[in-house]
Amino acid sequence: MKRTLVLKLGDKSYELSADVPEEFVLAVVNRIQNQFTQIKNSSSDASVDEVLVVMLANSVLNEIQYEETISKLTNKLRSFMTNKR
Repeated sequence: MKRTLVLKLGDKSYELSADVPEEFVLAVVNRIQNQFTQIKNSSSDASVDEVLVVMLANSVLNEIQYEETISKLTNKLRSFMTNKR
């Protein structure tokens, strides 16, 4: 079931649609709003777009780090399974 969420960041509103359970939608909205508030509070002169770019860069960095961690764990598991044979 498609869910529509309205995300208010600063003086802008964004309407997004997602096909996920409501708890995920709420978690996404809360996390984005919390991150936005934290960054905006530490850089009060930053525009909404500048804060969003910082948030995007942080998200991409986290994704890259997660991918690297998953790759290392996968390799360790493969190595372990190979040694068990």
